[in-house]
Formats: sequence, structure tokens, C-alpha cells
Amino acid sequence: MVRLADLIKQKMEEARKAGEYPDKPQEKLKNKAELAKAICEINKAKSEESCAYYEDVRKLIKEAFFQLSKDSNFELASIKDIVSKVVDQLVIDGSKLLKLAISKPAPEDYIICHSVNVCIFSIEIGLSMKYNKSDLNTIGLGALLHDIGLAKMTSIFLTDPTKLSSTDVNLLKSHPLVGFEIAGKYVDIAEDAKKIIAQHHERYNGSGYPQALKGDAISKFSQIVGLANLFESKTHPRPGRKKMVPYEFMKELFTHEENLFATDIIKAMVKRFGIYPISSWVMLNSNQICQVCDVNENFPLRPIVNVLFDAEGKRLSQPKILNLAEQKSGVHIKEAFGETDLIIGEKDIKKREVR
Repeated sequence: MVRLADLIKQKMEEARKAGEYPDKPQEKLKNKAELAKAICEINKAKSEESCAYYEDVRKLIKEAFFQLSKDSNFELASIKDIVSKVVDQLVIDGSKLLKLAISKPAPEDYIICHSVNVCIFSIEIGLSMKYNKSDLNTIGLGALLHDIGLAKMTSIFLTDPTKLSSTDVNLLKSHPLVGFEIAGKYVDIAEDAKKIIAQHHERYNGSGYPQALKGDAISKFSQIVGLANLFESKTHPRPGRKKMVPYEFMKELFTHEENLFATDIIKAMVKRFGIYPISSWVMLNSNQICQVCDVNENFPLRPIVNVLFDAEGKRLSQPKILNLAEQKSGVHIKEAFGETDLIIGEKDIKKREVR
């Protein structure tokens, strides 16, 4: 658990190393306002760096899909290099990239951003399971390329599922094996990464596809990416389907889908993501409305939140960080909801009327 005092100390040290302010006594920050400003600037720089990484990955995988759609080869070395950098970034400070992947709205190139998000989520789960750098690179590469079999099926994939013919559905279900065949042409893609591409829709209870594999016949890496893929798909909008609030996904995972993945993988995801993942909107029992900004791995029900609105729904002039795991006054989360459930104004917030 990170204490505020330790965080401030860390940010001050980062600021010194970054040249934000020198180490001379007479030139140190004079007050808390300046310190807060320095921390804000550091966080802004980290956010911009995370956005840059995200955009670089998006461009590379988009180009790969384009080349594959034209029956051409894609540049694997650049993709492996950027995956390695994403792993490093997530090891150092994963919250920025994770927040971006969870909250980023669905763009026109849905499949591309879906692939990037699944890559980020998969590496995060791998980190929670204590995999080494080499394994994380393999998980990340397999996750980023998991849907390459869809390169020639994008128009079908983006069609409302209720309007697909049985032929189209069967074609879509073939994409893991199509992707596996494509990956087979690249000797520098590890076999474990190729298995991810082939098995990411298989399920622990044997209900998946394309081969209905069961239990340990599905590789651990494939199960990790499979869970990340399911989370991403359900918490982002797609044609014919609204997105699910991340908290609702976590609840569903335990009540209806716990037999779809090995228990240790589900536990690893919950530990890393929390029951209320980063960017989730929540209401406390004090009626204050907050946004989750970090998780407490040992207390998944008690994340760190940014209190943005008071009990009356008025925007706070100075938002405050609240670590729910350190609250002794019984403060806890009463309710979770999505942005679409809220009407956020310049000065206040309120829930939409249910009709």
C-alpha cells in the first residue's frame, strides 16, 4: 500500500532527477502549492508519454492489419520492439496506460484499438502472476496479434451480430485458426504466442472455439489473453451491443463465468484491476461521487478514488484523493455506474432518470 508521504517523497525525487527543481536549499519548493504543481506536471508528462506509446502501438498494428488484408507481410520486428517497451512502461507505472485502455472510447478502427487494449490488459494480468520479462513480451505479442485472423473479415466483424448469417458466424469463428496459419509464416513469433492466437477463444470448461479445448489443454498464456479479450469486448461498445460497466463485468465474472478460466487467472486479474477498475465512477455511502484512480491489490473492494463531487452533486473546487483502505470511519463504495448514467456539468453532476 502506498502512503501519501511516500508518494510525495517519490514525486519530489522524480522532479529533482527530471530537473523540475534543483537540490539547493534556497531553490527548493517553497510551499505545498508549488509541490502540488510539480506533481501535476510530472503526472501530465507521464500521461503524455503513455498516450504516445498507445498511439505508436495502434499505428503499427493498424499497418499490420492493412498489409495482411492485401496478402502482404507485416513488419514484425517493430511490433516486437514496441511490445517490449509497453511491458517496460507497465512495469514502471501501469496506471496511466491501463486507464487509457479502459476509458478510451470506441473509434472507427475498433479492431485495432481492441487489439492494443487486450495487449495492455494481458500484460497487466501477467504482471499480477509474476511472469518474467521474456514471458510478458510473449504474452504481449500474442495479445496484440490475437485477432490478425480478422484482417480480411473486418466488415463482417463490425456488423450487428443479429444481422449475421450462419455462414458469417462460422467464418468469424474460424479467425483464431486463420490467424494461427498467418503467424506460422513468421519464424520469429514464439510458439507460445502462436498458441495464444489459436486458443484465445477457448474456455476452461470446454465451451469455447474453434476446437472446444478444455482445462489444461489451453495454455496459461492463452487463458490470460482470453480473459483480457472478454473484458475488453464487454466493457467497450460494439455494433449491436452496449458496453458494460467494468464493475458489472467483475461481478458477472464471479457469478456466471468463473468456470470459463482457471481460478488463478481470475484472481490475478481481480488483484491487478480491483473490483472497481481504474476510471470507474462510484458513489460513496457519503453520497460523494468519485472516479477510481488506482487500486489496492490487497483490498480489491477499497480502491483509491478521486473525490470530484460532494454529497449535493456540486463539483469540488479542489478534488481530493481518498484511499478507502485507510479510512476508519466506515466510508465505502455504495454504488458503481458508467459515464452514460451521469450528466456531468461544469459545476455539478447528477444521475440520469431511469425510464
